Amino acid sequence: MSRLRFPVSDQLECLLMPTIRRRNFLPALFFALLFWGVVGFFIFFVDPELVRDWLFHGTYLPFFLSLWLALFLTASLLFAHTRRGFLLSFGVIVFLALRVLGLGHLLNAILLFSFLVFFELALSARPH
Repeated sequence: MSRLRFPVSDQLECLLMPTIRRRNFLPALFFALLFWGVVGFFIFFVDPELVRDWLFHGTYLPFFLSLWLALFLTASLLFAHTRRGFLLSFGVIVFLALRVLGLGHLLNAILLFSFLVFFELALSARPH
């Protein structure tokens, strides 16, 4: 005798059964190493004056963009959480941009990272 199936029970069964998501970290690791290589190339082989005024005056945009991607991918892999990787890399890049502008002091670093920690705690404490 076959078991009688109801659509509601199928939905409940899908909700109650734990799903196992398998993540492939190899592409993220590959791109993280690639962007760390790009950052190393910028540091050792590129004159800072060449990338200083690219697209915006005095921003060093190619260097900061490649550094942000390298930090984001590495922190996301280390924390196993994309949002935390984004917040850490965003905080580091904002502080380095403040240093370029001459505003990167210890007080600004403490305020920036305390804001990011508060933001992470507020997002992780919300009800699901």
